[in-house]
Amino acid sequence: MDIEIIDKRDNTIKKVSEDYKIRYDGQEIALKDLNYEDMKVFSIIFQEGGEIDLCYKKEERFIIQTQEYFTPIQQQLIDVLKKNGAMSRNEICKAFDFEWYIYNQIIVYPSKKKYPHILKQYNRRTTIYDNLVKLEKKGIVERFSKNNGKVGASVKMWKLTNKYDKEVNKSE
Repeated sequence: MDIEIIDKRDNTIKKVSEDYKIRYDGQEIALKDLNYEDMKVFSIIFQEGGEIDLCYKKEERFIIQTQEYFTPIQQQLIDVLKKNGAMSRNEICKAFDFEWYIYNQIIVYPSKKKYPHILKQYNRRTTIYDNLVKLEKKGIVERFSKNNGKVGASVKMWKLTNKYDKEVNKSE
């Protein structure tokens, strides 16, 4: 039996066999393994927001079950935050073993003097931030400020939401 996959993220439709594997609930799984009892998956819809809708057929009735879909980096972020608790973006980058890059920044003071400042920052910080924001919009993570006692902006920390953390611990 062919199963239709509708991907609303890139507006494609394809037919696949029931041996086709997708990333579902954090693991690779064949579509035939999503069948249960006398209900068979006949269609899957990947929503733009990241959810996966599984469409089942039973005695000519249609049932839709929604499951959150996470990209591999989002799943890794959830795992790191689950393991370590609240973390800053730099701490998350360190946990991912990202490399540092060094750049020069020229600061001009009111006295018209220019002073070079050598700064270092992790590669791919923007990738981490973008995915954290997507998870925040889904209600998976939340951010809060932590005062570090220094002048300037406070450190932004990220953690799993209490609601999501309870759901994960309940399912394990």
